[in-house]
Amino acid sequence: MDNVRASLVQIAQAILDEKIHVVLGCREIDRLRSESSDRESPIFNPFRVVSSETDSFPFGDVRRHWNDDVLAQRDLELKAYVCEIHESIKQACHAIIDTYGSGR
Repeated sequence: MDNVRASLVQIAQAILDEKIHVVLGCREIDRLRSESSDRESPIFNPFRVVSSETDSFPFGDVRRHWNDDVLAQRDLELKAYVCEIHESIKQACHAIIDTYGSGR
């Protein structure tokens, strides 16, 4: 369980440091949530929402299979979505770090 806690903090910090795309980070925190002993904690709700609301956005290798025009449109939609959630996810990341960081 300590590895899960450390990973949660690491991903949250990577989101804050913009070392991982916010959506991919939220998806990873949501995945790690399932391994946490307090997986139903409301602290995970923002990450669950983002993960759910963005499952139709293509990332990684799958992008090469998309039509360029459709992909460009989806990228614009994703950019707008990220602007909307940026502050709330930032706060949620700080909550993860405060809750699961060292000394807890």
